[in-house]
Amino acid sequence: MIGKLELKLQAHKAAHFMMVGKDDLDVRVRNLFRYLEGRKDKFKEQQEQIRQLIGRKNIIDKQIAEYQS
Repeated sequence: MIGKLELKLQAHKAAHFMMVGKDDLDVRVRNLFRYLEGRKDKFKEQQEQIRQLIGRKNIIDKQIAEYQS
């Protein structure tokens, strides 16, 4: 009888520990997704800046070619 109760108690403790760990993990995952979303927005901004710089470079390359000919 006491052995069964001890096993149940251990099972409940293990389940509780897993749930506490799960809650902490859920918070960490949510924080990671928020961070990645912010980085994704920054990445998109930098991609647009690179596109603009490439466009300017192409214009300058054309102007140089015109002046050289």
